[in-house]
Amino acid sequence: MSPQQSIAHYRILSNLGKGGMGALYRATDTRLNRGAAIKILPPAFAEDTARMQRFEREAQLPASMNHLNIARSRASSRAPCQWWRQLPVGG
Repeated sequence: MSPQQSIAHYRILSNLGKGGMGALYRATDTRLNRGAAIKILPPAFAEDTARMQRFEREAQLPASMNHLNIARSRASSRAPCQWWRQLPVGG
């Protein structure tokens, strides 16, 4: 993804990094007008059950916690691509 592209109601602002499970982007939630971080998995991972289970656990665990230093998962989707978002930590 590149800046100014959108996924659902999130507008991509910049690439924050890439790792083994996908890419992380800084974005704006255009419905709520607030910052967000979007993690997007490579399309090939959608066919890998073990990776998808890990991705779901990765989103569920912080969503269940309430601490200032933990970014809580706020949304998750499986279509059209694998992604979830969270509020950025530290601005």
